[in-house]
Amino acid sequence: MKKEKIKSILIIALVSLLLIILTGCGTTKEKNEEIQSNQNNEQKKQEQEQESTTTQVAPFVKYKEATYFWKLSANSRESTGLFAKYAYKTNNKNELVKLDNSGNETTILTEKGSGDICISNDKIFLRYPEDEYGNIYKIYSVNMNGENKKEYQEGELKASIKDFVICQNSSDGEIFEINAKTDEIVMLKENANVLDVIDDVIYYYEEDSKTGILKVGTIKDNKDNGTIATFSKKDLFEEATDESMEIVEFGEQNGKLKIYIGYRAGTAHMLQDEYCFTMNKDGSNLEKQEVTSLEIVSEDSQKLKGVYIDVKEENGKYTNNLVYIDDSTKERKEILTEKQMNEKFKFTSDDEHTVELAESAIVENDIYVVLDYGVHNSEEDIGWRYSYKRLKTVCFKYNIDTKEITEIFEF
Repeated sequence: MKKEKIKSILIIALVSLLLIILTGCGTTKEKNEEIQSNQNNEQKKQEQEQESTTTQVAPFVKYKEATYFWKLSANSRESTGLFAKYAYKTNNKNELVKLDNSGNETTILTEKGSGDICISNDKIFLRYPEDEYGNIYKIYSVNMNGENKKEYQEGELKASIKDFVICQNSSDGEIFEINAKTDEIVMLKENANVLDVIDDVIYYYEEDSKTGILKVGTIKDNKDNGTIATFSKKDLFEEATDESMEIVEFGEQNGKLKIYIGYRAGTAHMLQDEYCFTMNKDGSNLEKQEVTSLEIVSEDSQKLKGVYIDVKEENGKYTNNLVYIDDSTKERKEILTEKQMNEKFKFTSDDEHTVELAESAIVENDIYVVLDYGVHNSEEDIGWRYSYKRLKTVCFKYNIDTKEITEIFEF
């Protein structure tokens, strides 16, 4: 009996010891899983922070919960212009403004500059005109306080990839990048034009006017991968003897690339004819698509992203509605109808007045818009080319979710 009791105690002790060991193993396993989970979450957080360290290139950009833009004034641009296109004054200084979520404005910098902005690694990349006509720009940067100005080289801001700002020299077609961390400049491609950046791939085109050949190529990880598609003017537009082909619109739709190629002619430089092509992102499976007559469809209605004024004809009367393209669905959605714009901003719609889109940017769930309202200025007409005098400029923010409109500035 005593032996059996001792035996039972030993068995209980062994079972208890085994349970302790197993429990310890389970605890260690759970701790290891918890540590791994925390490491994964931290890595994801770091990746998200890394992705958010560089904004898009646009007139309005969001960086660390604040929006940055050039706040224009009545002196920023010319008061008159052909086709209601009011040129920026090259020697005028504008205010670079920081707008926080509470609507508070802070002037970061007062300097020559306008248009596109890109912020990366606490550095604001800007541009200013080098010549009196505003055809040649130089890129520079400042810190988040508007200090430590550094000039780079002639060029325009085009796009961004992680810590790199993609630029192009309009004089010689050189595509280059600026490393936002080190300020190093790397030449990527000569005699080409940036089309877009999709999935961290730079798409560009180059054209030989002598042979009438237009090529689309790609650059990834600083390597030029060469041509992915070739188009011949002889095959597409035999009637275009002296005119060059151009890419009218380029972008992504339904996981594929969509390209509109056409040519212009006449003093108005009007689009005469075009074709639409689709292909995979590597250039394979190139297909020609039917294009609706240009007499029916405007160029803007073929846009693949962004904001534009949609001109529609109904019963002999034209209406101009402000719309944007949903980036995920590519659906065209109204921001404001012509009637709503007239009521809100005191515009008039008739043959003598016009509303033009000066600048815009879609930033997350907000759309920033700058509109110019002008009247026919017959004294500066050049033949059939109408001149307009700018009467008012308004800038506002439209929230996609709430449809709320917040006015930012007006003059």
